[in-house]
Amino acid sequence: MRARDGSEDHGASPSPETAMRLTVDQILDAVEARYPTQRGEWVFFRELRVGVGWAVGAEQRLDAWAMNLWPSKGFQRLAFEVKVSRSDFLREKKKPGKRDAGFLVSNRFYFVAPVKLIGTNEVPEDCGLIEISSNGLAVVVVPAPWRDVGLPPLGFVGSIARRGYRIEKART
Repeated sequence: MRARDGSEDHGASPSPETAMRLTVDQILDAVEARYPTQRGEWVFFRELRVGVGWAVGAEQRLDAWAMNLWPSKGFQRLAFEVKVSRSDFLREKKKPGKRDAGFLVSNRFYFVAPVKLIGTNEVPEDCGLIEISSNGLAVVVVPAPWRDVGLPPLGFVGSIARRGYRIEKART
């Protein structure tokens, strides 16, 4: 069976035993390598809060968020939700509202998981899927649809600024 993007489908119910066992850090290392920061094209943040202070929802965190800094690429913004277990993914599917914060601050939203943990036909229509291969490469197997979103909320910008400030402060 073929997935939405024409690639080979892993089926509706992959076996957790056939999926590789990876940690969240290993998965995020692979995703970060796909969106390299060295040339100044991308910024990549792990565990980024969607707001500041104690407002409702401000404490919610994105597993990762990346932004392309080149105007020619439209300042594309990506949100990533890492899944290391099948049960975690199935719980997530039952609560689609949990992704709203990621949708608000990104043009594309991706689930990221080891190969064969998530069937390509299980991916919600408004999301994509990146799999981490056995050699540690992050491969887009279901492209996320593009969403036009406005400027991010100031609370989110504040969260990014706070992170940048802490990094700068640590250097001195």
